[in-house]
Amino acid sequence: MTNTETPTNRGLRASSVAWIVLATILITAGATYWVVRSYIYAKDFKPVELSAQEQRRLDGKLRLLGYQPDDSGRR
Repeated sequence: MTNTETPTNRGLRASSVAWIVLATILITAGATYWVVRSYIYAKDFKPVELSAQEQRRLDGKLRLLGYQPDDSGRR
């Protein structure tokens, strides 16, 4: 008995594999760029000036956490 049927192609084509590899590279590069920009070289915080009421409220919250706020840096 001979089998006259042609074998079916069950794998991925080379172009499909290339697109998957390219997409993986682009996603990895984008995620790496975002992590480096966001966490490693993050922008500096800009200092803010609190009003007297905001400062008292912050001091109260810090005391609840067990931290004694320093009054030396205030005007």
